[in-house]
Amino acid sequence: MRLMVALIIVGLLLLYSTFYFGAIYFDGKVEKNTYEAAINYDKHKKLISDIKLDLSVEKISYNNGIWNITGEIRGKSGFSIKSLQVDSPSKKVEIVQKVELSNNNFNIRLDKVSEGNYVIVAQLFIDNESVRLEKPIYLKNM
Repeated sequence: MRLMVALIIVGLLLLYSTFYFGAIYFDGKVEKNTYEAAINYDKHKKLISDIKLDLSVEKISYNNGIWNITGEIRGKSGFSIKSLQVDSPSKKVEIVQKVELSNNNFNIRLDKVSEGNYVIVAQLFIDNESVRLEKPIYLKNM
């Protein structure tokens, strides 16, 4: 009897923790047509690998409440940058940012942003196809 009660309690704790962490980390994005989304994902991955695209972060600095992130989008020719921004998928907050693009180099300035996990998201055009390139970063004040 005790074993049965212990198993039920452990099962309920596991179920509760699944819902708890799912509610915290679920970003709210659901694909309506998963088959088409998977085909597009594979096509975009091939486009990215064909021209060897890479979003690299060279420096992250913090001074008086302002984060500065500098980096570069590298790759063979044949792409253009549509937009670049910092996003926080696990937090539902608006991020105040100023983005400067020069050729394939970028400088992002973030005001009033707390430490934590963020993602740099670049929307690119490759062969008239809109492609999303992401780079996870962790902001920590040293």
